[in-house]
Amino acid sequence: TPPQSEPGRCPVCAMELVPTTSGKGKADPNAVQVDPVARRLANIRTAPVKSVTAVRAVQAIGELSYDEGTLKTISAYVDGRLDRLYADYTGIVVKKGDHLALVYSPMLYSSQVELLLAKKSRDANPTSGDNLYESARQRLIELGMTKEQLDRVEKSGKADSRIHLCAPISGTVIEKLAVEGQYVKEGHAIYKLADLSTVWLMLKMFPEDAAVMRYGQKVTVDVQSLPGKHFSGRVAFIDPMVDRKTRTVGVRVVMPNEKGLLRVGDYAKATVDVPLAGSGELLAKICDPALANKWISPRHPHIVA
Repeated sequence: TPPQSEPGRCPVCAMELVPTTSGKGKADPNAVQVDPVARRLANIRTAPVKSVTAVRAVQAIGELSYDEGTLKTISAYVDGRLDRLYADYTGIVVKKGDHLALVYSPMLYSSQVELLLAKKSRDANPTSGDNLYESARQRLIELGMTKEQLDRVEKSGKADSRIHLCAPISGTVIEKLAVEGQYVKEGHAIYKLADLSTVWLMLKMFPEDAAVMRYGQKVTVDVQSLPGKHFSGRVAFIDPMVDRKTRTVGVRVVMPNEKGLLRVGDYAKATVDVPLAGSGELLAKICDPALANKWISPRHPHIVA
């Protein structure tokens, strides 16, 4: 019932009307005016209205796996014997350039002798011996020697039948495929390394849930072995096909693991807040506020700058 402009009785309950104690300003005449004392007694609280995106939580179960982009296989470049294995157990952490094994190879020795002879010939006749020297040096690089090792051989002037096999990346030895003293052929796998500073969470989602996933979307993860701890990652890949047996869609989440708390093979539960924006053009316009005005890697969504 709107306020009355003259004294009288209420048209609804017939009570005697009383003068209002507020509303003398320029407020909306249809607004409800409540005295501050009455507002405190009634415990009325107000808040400014905000326009926010309504979301729903999508949950899925997955398993932690290796980041396939960091997997490396260390193989023998030449035939030889493994005199020493410095990384002698699975799980050892190595840094880039660390010595993994000491390999004995007669082929390496003869190739180094050829390099020293080519170097001597080049020094005596720079115009004709340069090509032979570069070819001999490149051959040793192809056989697994580093440029630093070649420089030491040239500086000492002595060939060495044993060479250290160095780690190409920093990571963890996840497989040891040879033993000390074993003879290996060219191409024989000796180690498998993985960089565990990032891991993948492989999710299985229903097609209707996977349809609203987007590249770079933030995912909150609870790991089974670490109750109470929350981790986060970002969607890196959404499988374009539905698994015929399980009728699910694979979704890959990249998760930083600098502290090494996440273990490959562990189970985890993921939660994704999906905006209720419908589908089609509305869904395509969804934006993560944390990524606004920033750059993101097209292949590695956890790299934001």
